[in-house]
Amino acid sequence: MLTLRREDDGKPLKVSSGGVTLFESSALDSSAKEAEQGLLSDSDFKKYYQMRVEIPETVMGTKYPNSEGFDVVRFRFEGTATEASACLYNWSYCVRGYQDPNKLKSLKVEGQAVDLQSGSYTLKLDSAKDTFNVQAEIEDSKGYVAVNGKAFEEAQDAEIELTGYSRKLPGGSICGEL
Repeated sequence: MLTLRREDDGKPLKVSSGGVTLFESSALDSSAKEAEQGLLSDSDFKKYYQMRVEIPETVMGTKYPNSEGFDVVRFRFEGTATEASACLYNWSYCVRGYQDPNKLKSLKVEGQAVDLQSGSYTLKLDSAKDTFNVQAEIEDSKGYVAVNGKAFEEAQDAEIELTGYSRKLPGGSICGEL
């Protein structure tokens, strides 16, 4: 995932590695269908957006050990011959859980603690409401909580919109960055 600044709309950006172009745009557009919230919090999404960039195995195979002994892959970020590139705000690494499994430590919905012992959570919610405050804590504090692919800050209340006629709470996942 590339995290880009909305203020850079209209600027060019090309990302390549070992002569292979991974992403190229002559004019970035934060309103394009490929632009997404991804792993950004709601507050960050106001200034930034993310674009998915797939890195082929051939590029990953060009890794080499850096001065600290870690395998790395070099990437090149550039604009055009006449225009500077957009700024890359952040590069999201491939992610996996810090702990295996990395699970919920606590979950509160509308201020009420949810019993996590069973591994399955049945919540009785007011059918007249469309949103509910949810607060989650995970075992690994360096990880994050995502619901429907949208990350939120687990230390703060989050508004999760219910979808569909069934009014069931959307499924969630627990992730972490390595």
